[in-house]
Amino acid sequence: KQITGEKIGDSKSLTDKGYPITYGTSFLLSLSYTDDGPVAEAFLTYGQSGDPTSPQYTDQTKLFSAKQWRPILFKTEDINRDIKSSYILTGPRQN
Repeated sequence: KQITGEKIGDSKSLTDKGYPITYGTSFLLSLSYTDDGPVAEAFLTYGQSGDPTSPQYTDQTKLFSAKQWRPILFKTEDINRDIKSSYILTGPRQN
């Protein structure tokens, strides 16, 4: 038995568990325009960090696996309420 399920009939891709996802984007976004502004949720299918020692290395993958969409914030007050850390970069601008 395949991990993605048993093939149904003569189908090349339909299984008893549905259609396996074998390709596609690494970022998914659902967006609605409302009278109060945009409302959006997203998936980032990989971790936010490329550093295996970072807590953000697998954080987004776990959300994606659980099909747990995360909100995309647009309003300044929403963004300020959700800040985890911030950095001020200084130095000469390089071209």
